[in-house]
Amino acid sequence: MFILVVILLFYEWWFLTKILRIKPNIIISESFLNQAEITLSKIQRSIEEGDYLWASVKIYYSAYYSLTAFLWRVGLKSENHDCAIKITAYVLNDTEIEKTLDNLKSSRIDNQYYLKISDASVLKENYEAAKLLYAKFYNLLHNSNNNKFTQKIDNLFKN
Repeated sequence: MFILVVILLFYEWWFLTKILRIKPNIIISESFLNQAEITLSKIQRSIEEGDYLWASVKIYYSAYYSLTAFLWRVGLKSENHDCAIKITAYVLNDTEIEKTLDNLKSSRIDNQYYLKISDASVLKENYEAAKLLYAKFYNLLHNSNNNKFTQKIDNLFKN
């Protein structure tokens, strides 16, 4: 039991060292959202041309840029993808975002690092998931009061 407690405390410490509290920045947030949109616009062509490896990279990064736009808007920054995904799921209380991003990330890693190239049907499915994430984050950033997340973020950084 003691070892489990130590491991959990270490994980919490490590996790929080990978996330920075920053001043929210709408300009940077919008820049990331714009980059997500630009990247999304190039995916269909990559799939049609059979460039499946780079399509998988673009799919993941379009989703990750959308997530990063949200983090900048609420005053969080992480250069560690796993931490960025987990903190976003925590702040939004949305495990589906975490599952989707983990899936897209895993697909990108398999394609990019191990050349386990996805077929067109998998890429099209992932592309649709990335478009839905973009729409979700776009709506959060433009149609929601992001101050509602402040309490949850404050609780995370207490102590």
